Amino acid sequence: QKAPKKRAHWNQRRRRYDEMLSSNEPTQLAALVGELAAVQATKADKKQVLSFTERRLFDKVKDLLARELAAVTGKAAETMRDDIEQHLEAVA
Repeated sequence: QKAPKKRAHWNQRRRRYDEMLSSNEPTQLAALVGELAAVQATKADKKQVLSFTERRLFDKVKDLLARELAAVTGKAAETMRDDIEQHLEAVA
């Protein structure tokens, strides 16, 4: 996924992120992980980092997605979290 070219104000992004997060749908969670990973990569290119709130949200959504995937696959949530992290590193 790519980071948006022009990012909305934080309050608008936060509302959208909260809606995606509260849907608890794996596809929405995966889309949010992808978007935040893309934003992180874009910021890294500019020698910037995610804000504290963005990092917390990114960690939260990765954990939720890992738990959803663990419930479906029967694997441990920690294993799924590691798999997500490895995939994000591979595509970065």
